[in-house]
Amino acid sequence: MGAGISQQAAPNTAAYAAPVIREDEEGTRTLFLATPMHDQIRQKAPKVLLEVAERGFRILRPNTEEPLFEYPFPQVHSWGSVADKFSFRFYEEKPKTVVLYTFETIFVDHILRAVHAIIDGILKDRKNKSMNTEEFAQLLQRITNSGDRLEQVKTACSFNFFTSSQGNELVSLLQNAFDKVEAAALLHFSLVDQSHFYVVLKSLESVEDRENVLHRVSAEKARRRLSEMKAQKDVSTSQKRNSTGQKSPASPASPASPA
Repeated sequence: MGAGISQQAAPNTAAYAAPVIREDEEGTRTLFLATPMHDQIRQKAPKVLLEVAERGFRILRPNTEEPLFEYPFPQVHSWGSVADKFSFRFYEEKPKTVVLYTFETIFVDHILRAVHAIIDGILKDRKNKSMNTEEFAQLLQRITNSGDRLEQVKTACSFNFFTSSQGNELVSLLQNAFDKVEAAALLHFSLVDQSHFYVVLKSLESVEDRENVLHRVSAEKARRRLSEMKAQKDVSTSQKRNSTGQKSPASPASPASPA
């Protein structure tokens, strides 16, 4: 998330009386004026702009539109609304826990439409990747006849994509709670409609098992994001070396293997 910025005088928010659309090198972004309910955000600004874009949510300071916090979609568990409040649950990497962020706003319906439009666009690109009905029926039969159903599900996830409904069926084939939790967490990353992951969670019998799965998914998302950031940093470092003519540091010689 973004770094803190010192408190400023209350901004003039007249320019945000309606949702504002920005189109630039960062893509299409929609800004909604809101009042943050979470202390961490409220300490930075009493009024904020909740930005909805393909990468996720960002919190901006009105007028300057300077980013205060960022919440990428891969770490957003869910979102919803009640009356004049919009909320989302986000996995925080440092405390390793899911945090609820809530905003008072008159634009709840607009925010929900913007989020759904983005998710629908992402899903549209994924839908044609899911396993077709005939292939899925054959897979179910193979798993049912297998002596190690969990291993069959793991293998299937390595090479295929599924809808959330198919994921529910796969988890339901497993015969104990431990296998179901492991399979459900793994399936999340093979779904073409990850926003409907709750359909897969319905195959689990207890609230504790569902929370366990969500924790596993969040931890894996965080691990993957850190891995991507490291890879991007390595590429950037390599490019800088190349542009300045510097050589990469030599790797230490490996000891000879015994004959």
